[in-house]
Amino acid sequence: MNNIWETLKTYKNILILGFGKEGKSTYSFIRENDKDRLLFIADLKNEIKNNELIKGDSNLEFITGELYLDELSKYDCIIKTPGISLPEELIETLGDKLTSQADLFIKHYKNQIIGVTGTKGKSTTASFIHHFLQISSCDSVLIGNIGIPPFALINKIKINTIIVFEFSSHMLQKVSSSPHYAIFLNVFPEHLDYYKNFESYSDSKANIFKFQNKDDFLAVGEDVGAQKLVSKFGHQAKMIVSKNFSSFEDNRFIKSKQMMQNIILGGEMALLAGAKKDLFEKALETFENLPHRLQMIGIFRGITFVDDSISTIPESTLVALDAYPETNILILGGKDRGISYKNFSEELSKRADLKIFCLDEAGRKMYNLLIKNNPKNSNYFLFDNLEEIVKEAYKILKPTGGTVLLSPAASSYTQFKNFEERGEVFKNLVEKYGIK
Repeated sequence: MNNIWETLKTYKNILILGFGKEGKSTYSFIRENDKDRLLFIADLKNEIKNNELIKGDSNLEFITGELYLDELSKYDCIIKTPGISLPEELIETLGDKLTSQADLFIKHYKNQIIGVTGTKGKSTTASFIHHFLQISSCDSVLIGNIGIPPFALINKIKINTIIVFEFSSHMLQKVSSSPHYAIFLNVFPEHLDYYKNFESYSDSKANIFKFQNKDDFLAVGEDVGAQKLVSKFGHQAKMIVSKNFSSFEDNRFIKSKQMMQNIILGGEMALLAGAKKDLFEKALETFENLPHRLQMIGIFRGITFVDDSISTIPESTLVALDAYPETNILILGGKDRGISYKNFSEELSKRADLKIFCLDEAGRKMYNLLIKNNPKNSNYFLFDNLEEIVKEAYKILKPTGGTVLLSPAASSYTQFKNFEERGEVFKNLVEKYGIK
């Protein structure tokens, strides 16, 4: 099935906006179908011109540097990658010229897509749906924010393929269709350095159901924010509730109750797409949690270390603490993106015996709030890097053992390139200093 190319080939001038992982897959997809077409690539970084993927391609023109967004309107079709943030006024000005892999996929494969979004939990939920479908012998692919650009697997999609698509807010920001099956888990303040405000961010998430019709299906988590957005915009789809798998809510295979509730919603939607109800428990038993999501690294010198580096907002850190209530040391901090930590710090202040190790910009912000809330508590510490933190954790817990939880409530983008790198560095340090 190559109907997306049938659409793209009609445009005279195609611009790939952003040349990261998804932008490169857009380039590869177009070149598979047309080796000679003149293509335009725009990116802030000038070094993209030296990328190995495009070496020897003489049919390219580049727009790089600080002014790379200045003349977008002169192109017929602009395929934007999720990481490029555009002012809302510019998005409106560009109108139908602006598209994305997500937008194109929904338009052309709508009825085959199970779309999942939410501030937290979407990767695990989407991964479980894909796993459940495969256990049920359904033909499915997993794409999107999980780290697999849609175009990377487009050649594997047949007429009966179920497309499990994890949507970030960035992917949903400029779409004009919604998937046939939509799951909206939750919405909390996040990515406030990308959007004008929280409302703008939330409204992008809501695009997963805004364009559904009466033949579509929608499942919404218990989160108040998600439910308010559904009320705000209304919906035409059939609402799906948890009715088949409620007995599994406290299942022993899933550590977090919130995660289990998300998986149950995913299971309900997978049933509609063809999964087999009697294989749900087998899917649970064989499902492996994703790296850096409440992942137990191991027990070293009597100390349990848990990697929840994916946690970039306070709400998910509180979920992690509920999953590991025995935590002795909580590691917080990262880039400060303007998220309020006031209520979060007040909640943490109630846990008098919990030692809190703070790191980086957001860590200092949280540390100051914790000290203000509870000036007599001596369990709050500031550190310069993760290595210092791991060494101190071993020193403090060496006599008694205990649990150390990395659940930062902040993004990683000052000291690390992403949450995966932060989690891997943490794991390596734990293993390095765990050798007696």
